[in-house]
Amino acid sequence: MTDAALPLREISSAPPQEPAGGALKLTAEAQAEVEAKVAEIFRRYGAKLNEAQKAEVRRLVGEAQAPLDALRAFPLENSDEPAAIFRLVRVPSRGLGTTRRAPAARAAAKNPTDGGA
Repeated sequence: MTDAALPLREISSAPPQEPAGGALKLTAEAQAEVEAKVAEIFRRYGAKLNEAQKAEVRRLVGEAQAPLDALRAFPLENSDEPAAIFRLVRVPSRGLGTTRRAPAARAAAKNPTDGGA
């Protein structure tokens, strides 16, 4: 599916709401990252977005940056185990490792003098 085939979600015409505490408090580095992400989104999809959608993209990317910075700031060591460990469970299947012959191949195998035809 191409980008042109993806439908755009309609956004209300109301202006984007600011967080309860006013403007977002981001470091200069985090703000630069937000601007880089927004610029990349606009480079790819800007022609398909109206002004309200562009404002919504800016708001959403900005709101996502603070939790992302908090996640990145969490100290981890290389030896830290993940919270959930993926364990593969094998489900036994019947006939594992055996090959099945097609009916014509079985008939030809029973009567080799027939020449297969």
